Amino acid sequence: MEVHRRMTDHRTWHVVPLGSAWTIEEDGGGSPSSALFSKSEALEQATELVKAHPNGTVIVHRADGSVEGESQPGRSLFLAQG
Repeated sequence: MEVHRRMTDHRTWHVVPLGSAWTIEEDGGGSPSSALFSKSEALEQATELVKAHPNGTVIVHRADGSVEGESQPGRSLFLAQG
């Protein structure tokens, strides 16, 4: 039962720009789950969320909505270059 719970405990957060600020939104959350930050502050908080939820994923978006980078369970946040 513990294995099943861990597998279904996957959570995904999106770091997205909102005007000149940044926010963190959780899948299925509807509204931003965090206050507005600079990009570096949002990335720091997203990293802490993944540390607290090892099965979690963080996806970082650009202003146009495309994916700039992501983390996967057990791996560090990866940002594409360019």
